[in-house]
Amino acid sequence: MVRKKEVKKHDSGQVTSDIKMIEIEEINYNLDSDPELEANSELIKYEFNMIELPFFTKDKNVGDGKAKKYIFSEKDKSYMKITPSGDTELISNKIPQEFDEKIFYGILKLSREQDSKTVITDYFTLAKVSGVHYNDMKRIKDSIQRLRNCKIEMNNLFYNATLKSKMDGNQDFNILQDKEEYSFKEIQKLSEEKKEHYRKYFRNSKISEILVMTLADKVYKNIEQKGFLYFNQKELLGINNATARKLFLLITKWQGWQKTPTIKRSCRFLASRIPLSWEKTNIPGTINVIEKAVNLLKGKNLINNFVLSRTKPLSNSYIEFYFNDTDSRLFDYNFKAAGVTTGHEGLVINTVTDEFLDDRQTELFTDNMTEEQFNTIILLLPEQYRTPVNTDLLKIFKAKGKEYLITSIEYAKKNCKENFDAYLRMTLEKDWAKGKREKQALEEKNKSEKKQKATDDTKRQRRSAEKTYDKMIPSELQKIYSEAKNSAYYKFVLREKVEKGEMEKEAALKEASIVLISGRINE
Repeated sequence: MVRKKEVKKHDSGQVTSDIKMIEIEEINYNLDSDPELEANSELIKYEFNMIELPFFTKDKNVGDGKAKKYIFSEKDKSYMKITPSGDTELISNKIPQEFDEKIFYGILKLSREQDSKTVITDYFTLAKVSGVHYNDMKRIKDSIQRLRNCKIEMNNLFYNATLKSKMDGNQDFNILQDKEEYSFKEIQKLSEEKKEHYRKYFRNSKISEILVMTLADKVYKNIEQKGFLYFNQKELLGINNATARKLFLLITKWQGWQKTPTIKRSCRFLASRIPLSWEKTNIPGTINVIEKAVNLLKGKNLINNFVLSRTKPLSNSYIEFYFNDTDSRLFDYNFKAAGVTTGHEGLVINTVTDEFLDDRQTELFTDNMTEEQFNTIILLLPEQYRTPVNTDLLKIFKAKGKEYLITSIEYAKKNCKENFDAYLRMTLEKDWAKGKREKQALEEKNKSEKKQKATDDTKRQRRSAEKTYDKMIPSELQKIYSEAKNSAYYKFVLREKVEKGEMEKEAALKEASIVLISGRINE
């Protein structure tokens, strides 16, 4: 089946050295249907965009109300942004994480079983097929809310299986659309015909709630157009490491795309696609995380072997993956189907921005500190200690970043009693300023949380005020309008907009009234 021959290979831009490519003989394989695969109830259809892009964050500490924006290229403005609902009255105000990924697998499995983008089920069944405990009911409901309400926005990034190419422009959607749930009491009110329609989907006749979920049109249309790979759902759920699971999805796609029995990727590239941090101080730890994940895949026989080459500098390290020989129909299908170029294969996430809480931007893949920045840090030293010796010393620790150098210098200046040069060296080597940085980080976190709480409280008050306003009768509206006209907000802000024609008077009075009502709620 395999014959050695020089072939033109796809250029991922990530191979660190030339390797002899091996062409796999063309498989005459029908992608439209396969009775054996269709009969396999353990398989799910995983859509291409969701295989290659970071729909489920690996950040275990992601906070409430925090969006993540993954910037792939500033030049062509390609990015993916995941935004929580913003509705603080919901159970969840976070973006999707690992637990939500498992629930998503369960929904995909039920979607295949029911041959529909709309899944009808109950919470017990969903928990069982997702491989989570039914006792985690709050987390399951929380997860469904995230999948329904978190907004996915892509710019110059979404792969359309009908067009067989990436689409220019902005595309946004939710992973799940629509909302339809029935409690026990509501079930009793349904017509017998509808009850019977729903009942056929349940394995347990004593259900007390009906759950109806619909996959996003954009995702499901791609599946209908064969823009997917098959994965064994139990196999995915059995990979209890989120990084390993994401790697398995990616390398399965890349192997079929390259049509080779081995593939090679730099560790930096892998980190950018999972994604994991690639800050200078985190590179050794990130490579260890990747190695652990790949070892897990090998232990589960999902790959045959791998070679991790740690280089100097460490940031140039790479991994070569060796795949198992197989003639299964699942492998044949995926190997053929993955040959389509989605345009994602060589993408690199350059920046991740955490928004909403503190507008902090985390550079995952930063370049070395500029000479200008380093020279500015040197000026923090007392003038008499700006010597070549201390300059060379700081250069040794330059890779640890600006904050490391700045806090170390400030610590030495504050605490040194004698022999500043020796004290500075010990501060840098022993990281005596670590406590100061941690304190600063905690203060920033507390500040951000207070800011977010104030924002959430304001939103909550406004929603309540809007509800109160909508329920007002004409006499109450007349009274609040009279107060609104005399308010400072109307006099000094809104009235000018009305006079300039920028705002209708009625809209301005309504806005001023809502602000007044909101203030009274706060009292």
